[in-house]
Amino acid sequence: MSVSNKSSIKLSDSIITNKSGIIRRKHSKEFKFKVALEAVKELKTIAAICKEYAVHESQVNGWKKQLKESGAIIFEDAASSSKVSRESELEAKISKLNEYIGELAIENKFFKKNLNF
Repeated sequence: MSVSNKSSIKLSDSIITNKSGIIRRKHSKEFKFKVALEAVKELKTIAAICKEYAVHESQVNGWKKQLKESGAIIFEDAASSSKVSRESELEAKISKLNEYIGELAIENKFFKKNLNF
């Protein structure tokens, strides 16, 4: 691996220190995808990939598993994803309308009681 390639990988990471002083790296989604893709291709061993990218074996296996499980989402057609978002919008409108109907029913009951109908 060339030096310039390693430096571009290092730039994609951000270093985070938590309250207990432990230093952690936060990897970009592009970095995770690149490492997981290499693991899925199985041209190199997981150990070689870990050494090359300086990440732990369990992390590589986790990213590989995520890629295998949710990779099909990439090829989901726009019509089905827009249908899902449209359904969620309609459900939100229905719940708002149900709340409004409830408020009107309470007001109606109040007026009937106070106007002796």
